[in-house]
Amino acid sequence: MKRREFISGAAAGLAALAAGRPGVAPAGNTKYKVAVIGRTGRGNYGHGLDVVWNDVEQAQVVAVADEDAQGRAAAAKRLKAPAAYADYRRMLEKERPQIVSVAPRWLDCHRDMVLACAEHGCHVFLEKPMCQTLEQADEMIAALETRNLKLAIAHQTRYSPTLQHVRKLIADGRLGDMLELRGRGKEDSRGGGEDLMVLGTHIMDLMRLFAGDPQWCFARVSDGGKPVTKNEVRDGAEGIGPLAGDEIHAMYRVSRAVSRPSWPRCADGVPPSDRGL
Repeated sequence: MKRREFISGAAAGLAALAAGRPGVAPAGNTKYKVAVIGRTGRGNYGHGLDVVWNDVEQAQVVAVADEDAQGRAAAAKRLKAPAAYADYRRMLEKERPQIVSVAPRWLDCHRDMVLACAEHGCHVFLEKPMCQTLEQADEMIAALETRNLKLAIAHQTRYSPTLQHVRKLIADGRLGDMLELRGRGKEDSRGGGEDLMVLGTHIMDLMRLFAGDPQWCFARVSDGGKPVTKNEVRDGAEGIGPLAGDEIHAMYRVSRAVSRPSWPRCADGVPPSDRGL
């Protein structure tokens, strides 16, 4: 199954969750009004968070917003959107969509875009990573929860039929007890903090799917083989915000079924067990 099919499942799931919520379409054949926010050259439209709605029968794209004129025109064409705006706030005010794809891959804009969607009563389908800081995350969640709105982040892998089968095998006891979960990033030039932010959210999401929420964390972050200090904090690429470290090792205790969880992340590809950690 392709990434787009997974993302389509996530989008359809958001539409289903939105049912019965403020501003959603009534039952029957009426479709949900969907708008898309993109940003050509600065995160674009993420990993297909624009065209995914073309595969969701319950949805109809009514408008797209993009500050770049050429990108806006191209997006309107591929989405068959009847309206296109340079200012996403103007789009939200005029079109009053029920669901919005906040699609840019760069996350320096996520907080402002999600808060604007919440202000206009829109459910949100958001490209990962969620935002730059924990404070932004709290603010976004509070704005949506106050208005009884839903936020879905595009962690599409959890919609894989393979994972549903594996979860059933575990629940039925056919694979024995889970003792430990291990995840790794791509361990390329982004190893460490950037890899954790950009790709690690997928791994964390799957671990929570199988093992529940973390109870505690023990971690070591280093840069050039030395523990990080405030002097190593830097601005990450693509609007990520403050980052530190080119190597991270972290161990989590989780709430469900796993007695010795760990999540090693190694920039150089050497697992912690080989380091004596």
